[in-house]
Amino acid sequence: MITTHSPSFIDLSKDHTTIIRAEKDARNNIGATTLYRPDQAQLDSDDKENLKLINLFDSHISEAFFGGQVLVVEGDTEYTAFNYIKSREASAGNNDYHSLNVIRARGKVTVASMMKVLNHFKSKYYVLHDTDRQTVQSRVKDKSASTNDQVVYRLTTIANPAWTNNGKIEAQMSGFSRVVASVVNFEEAYFSEVIDSDKPENCINRLKSDPDSYAVVKQLLDGVLEINGAQLPCGAINWSNVQELDAAVKSWDSKVTVLPEA
Repeated sequence: MITTHSPSFIDLSKDHTTIIRAEKDARNNIGATTLYRPDQAQLDSDDKENLKLINLFDSHISEAFFGGQVLVVEGDTEYTAFNYIKSREASAGNNDYHSLNVIRARGKVTVASMMKVLNHFKSKYYVLHDTDRQTVQSRVKDKSASTNDQVVYRLTTIANPAWTNNGKIEAQMSGFSRVVASVVNFEEAYFSEVIDSDKPENCINRLKSDPDSYAVVKQLLDGVLEINGAQLPCGAINWSNVQELDAAVKSWDSKVTVLPEA
């Protein structure tokens, strides 16, 4: 048995890790709660591998075991944006996010694995991820048309693997989870732009320089956490089945027109 205040000692990929949280209440009474037992969580080999890899990149994910509000986000952009808002609001005297732990899953599959663990905490937690699109275009080499001097590719439409992972998130929904999705992705939903690189930097620059962008992302955070009855902004959906995501993306794309370069 190890007692610690450090999340660095917690390794969810180990079968022998049982986690008990001891804490004082407002009257200084000490209570203990068993948060997690691996035999009850029934993590499969893929879940363990996902959690092992994310722990290598972000050991702070284990801070979720130390109390406070837990918000699992899919990527770096949301993680950066929400922590910036948390810091900026705290500097202005707003303590709404004082106990918030933003957990960066670094992928939709790992979001589902984290949800499987968090369901055993038996306390409310929050999730924000991208819907992605149902299909994507892929380049496939045309061997018959290619030569030693020229490689020819054909564009083909395939099922988007990221879309199918929405079903894995749905499978882990529980009475303890509130799951919100950004329609297509964070940048399209709230900034009306498509960014392929440097997304966190672009996001922070927008939040620092554009009051409207700051307001909509703050509204998103408040809406996800249900702070003071805040409503989710346009582009965000609180969902419970994949059919809702399918309808939301189709509706979103029906209103979009892409013009060629002038």
